[in-house]
Amino acid sequence: PVERGAIVSTPAVRDDSVYVITIRDEAFQGLGTLHKPSLDTGKPVWRFDDGGEMRHSISRPAFDERRVFVGEGMHANHFCHLFAVDQTTGERAWKLRAEGHLESSPVVSGGDVLFGAGDDGVYSLNAATGKENWHFKRSFHVDSRPEVSETSVFVGSGVSRAFRKPGMLCLDRKTGNLVWEVPDELPVWGSPRLDGGAVYFGVGNGRLNSSASGDESPRGAVVALDAATGKQLWRFDCPDAVMSRPVAFKNKLFFTCRDRHVYCLDAAGGSLIWKQSLGSPI
Repeated sequence: PVERGAIVSTPAVRDDSVYVITIRDEAFQGLGTLHKPSLDTGKPVWRFDDGGEMRHSISRPAFDERRVFVGEGMHANHFCHLFAVDQTTGERAWKLRAEGHLESSPVVSGGDVLFGAGDDGVYSLNAATGKENWHFKRSFHVDSRPEVSETSVFVGSGVSRAFRKPGMLCLDRKTGNLVWEVPDELPVWGSPRLDGGAVYFGVGNGRLNSSASGDESPRGAVVALDAATGKQLWRFDCPDAVMSRPVAFKNKLFFTCRDRHVYCLDAAGGSLIWKQSLGSPI
């Protein structure tokens, strides 16, 4: 059904269902609702808004066998929640309050759910209970979706009013301890992509809805690092920010940029194979 508002998060599909967040701005606050429509008919199955208290969201839902997980809040929000919602009933299973906002999309891996929480760092929780496994919090602002392997968690650090220490991080999967850190002069908003022994990050200045202006010229790049050590393998500079997550396929790396182009690079060396204009910022 048509409602006033917008959809800015990516839908998630499981079996016969779709999970998607809608947002609406009312008076002095932005509110959010998690919807479950039928994949076949589009008819509503249930909707969840935590009793009308859920904030607006850019977080993409994730799920395990029984629950769907989604974060709330955008850049101006603090003290936001990660929600675990029963897939069948739409009832809340549990929620955890973080000190930051959860623009990061959660990731479910090995019975855990992991997510970034802005100035509040990175969390790993037991997906069934919401109990904290570990919490990594230093002078980093994490809005990117974690990339998780059996041993490592990769995230990017952007900037905020409190923290201005952009860079690319690798954490220990079991403990949350910092394994390596690679600083960068540009904020790391793009979620990383792990492929083989390399991890790829999109970086760039400006905001999600506008390029850098004034004294700062728009800049961006894709950075390839050795996943084990953090050593830079190559860097491909762009004329504007890369805020999307790259895709690796058949020795090629694909990504989009706010300069209106989609790019294809050689994943091994970072050289340009082709780029194609799509007519608007991405």
